[in-house]
Amino acid sequence: MNTSLLASIKWIITKHGENILGDPIQLKKIFANYTKNEPKEERVAFGCCIEMGCYRKLKKARNINERSQIKADLAYKLHSSTGINMSLCRDTLDMLDAAIFGDVAPALPAASPVQSSLKPSSHIWKKLELKWVRLGIVATLLIFLIFSFAFRTITQSKKDLLDETVDNRIEDRIETLERIAKHQEHIAGQLEQLRKQIAGEQSGQNPSVQNTAQQKTENESLIEKLQNDLLMEILAIKRANRRDISGRIKVLVFPTNYRGSLFRMNLDTLRASVQEGIQIIQEQARKYNQNISIDFDIVTASNGLYVSINSFQEGLRQFSRHRSRYMNYNHVVLVHAIDMVGRSYIIVAEPIGKNEEHIIMWFKGHDGFCAGTLAHEIFHAFGAEDLYYEQGVVPGNVENYFKTLLGNSIMIDSHRYSNLDPINAWLIGWNKNPEPWYAWFINKRDNAVALWVKDKEKVQ
Repeated sequence: MNTSLLASIKWIITKHGENILGDPIQLKKIFANYTKNEPKEERVAFGCCIEMGCYRKLKKARNINERSQIKADLAYKLHSSTGINMSLCRDTLDMLDAAIFGDVAPALPAASPVQSSLKPSSHIWKKLELKWVRLGIVATLLIFLIFSFAFRTITQSKKDLLDETVDNRIEDRIETLERIAKHQEHIAGQLEQLRKQIAGEQSGQNPSVQNTAQQKTENESLIEKLQNDLLMEILAIKRANRRDISGRIKVLVFPTNYRGSLFRMNLDTLRASVQEGIQIIQEQARKYNQNISIDFDIVTASNGLYVSINSFQEGLRQFSRHRSRYMNYNHVVLVHAIDMVGRSYIIVAEPIGKNEEHIIMWFKGHDGFCAGTLAHEIFHAFGAEDLYYEQGVVPGNVENYFKTLLGNSIMIDSHRYSNLDPINAWLIGWNKNPEPWYAWFINKRDNAVALWVKDKEKVQ
């Protein structure tokens, strides 16, 4: 044992107190200053001994035998972890033992690690534990990667399925429009045949027995009646399987972070715009003697955060989950309020008016959120259709003729003070008495959509 080094350790304890041995960082600094002249190997060994916390472990010994056992274990660990000569490790621990207790516990007989009780073997177990820990980490990473891959595969499959479903719905919509167009052509052909038949009967008669003016009027009335019957048949096809909007209605408005653009508007300002949009719908319902109950919620997370999406598909996929929470309502409308200027629109999962699943993307106008625009899009969710000119959707003469006949409609200009027109009121079940002339607008609009979809397919 290096008595000079032991004297230095005892002097450090005398000057700084025994507690200094429990502070490895401070002790290492003091030890380095007072033992500069000692052999480097011994200084290094004692420094490693300090870092391993040997002092605290020795202090736990209840008797001299335990001190001997602990020293044997620590010497083995110090040797295994640092490569320091085993004899030097034992001497270093003996110095620490003498510095703490004033004497040196006898060393255990030199023996193999197995004879050194449980301590040497515990080191082996540590190595084995470390090995298993590493294997566990690797296995966890592999499991994580497998599940990540599976999740991405399932998500992509769902996305592909949704895209395929949308494509199938578009194809079904095209087939439906083509069927309606053919049926309308058939009806028009029938009407023309009736005209020719009546005209031929009149021209084939002898002038002396030709129809009187009264008979001619009756024939014209007959043609008009047949024509109206055929037009009403067109309307019946259009209205088939559409929903009647009545009862309780819940509008869910989600302030939304969209494609990295954060929602920053004050919620009270948003709430005021939504409230005005709801009032527009209530006013129009009263004009058609509809007793509906409609209210809304501004929806945020429990911690006040806003929903974040990058596409309308993400919102559409969430419809069923949100709808299931409001089964006591007859109809639920989902609106994503997006704090950026853009054109608002609605996406429906089925032909409009025949299925509830949808999502409204409500963008700001230059003057903020427009209540008329919100009402316009909610009417779409109910089943109403646009009447303003748009290529592939509404021909220009539809809007012009409609304005000539009835003035304006909220389904044309989204204006706060525009009314819901009788055609769209009939489409959502509020107008119970349709007129035959509605069929002209219905026919023009549906044919324009069918042709536009066909042209788009050709381009693709």
